[in-house]
Amino acid sequence: MSWIRMNSTKNQIKEVILFCVVGCLNTLIHLGIYAILVVLHTHFLLANIIGYLFGLTNSYILNKVLVFKQNKRSLAYMVKFTLVNILTLFINSILLYILVKKMHFHIIYSQLAVTVITFFINYLGSKLWAFK
Repeated sequence: MSWIRMNSTKNQIKEVILFCVVGCLNTLIHLGIYAILVVLHTHFLLANIIGYLFGLTNSYILNKVLVFKQNKRSLAYMVKFTLVNILTLFINSILLYILVKKMHFHIIYSQLAVTVITFFINYLGSKLWAFK
């Protein structure tokens, strides 16, 4: 019985590590597009949404197949994953707005800080609901 628990714990650790790796790639995509658009004088909230959508597309594919191992085609997974990410994007945008417009923090550093916070919301929503 303890072997089963130990194996389950190893699988959970592997899942979290994979989610982090995929999350880092998504973050690089998101922040890369965000930074490029900000440099091109796109409004920072619009740049955030556009960058997030690119990261979201990558995230869905890699999390579905690699992290949560859901290989069947399901509209339900996609809808739930999208809802989790809309909530995450909403929280991301509100926090970004507060840091940039109200607290006058740097646009790029603010996005990095907000990404750390919203990572946990996204993981829990994906694990506990979207890919369940």
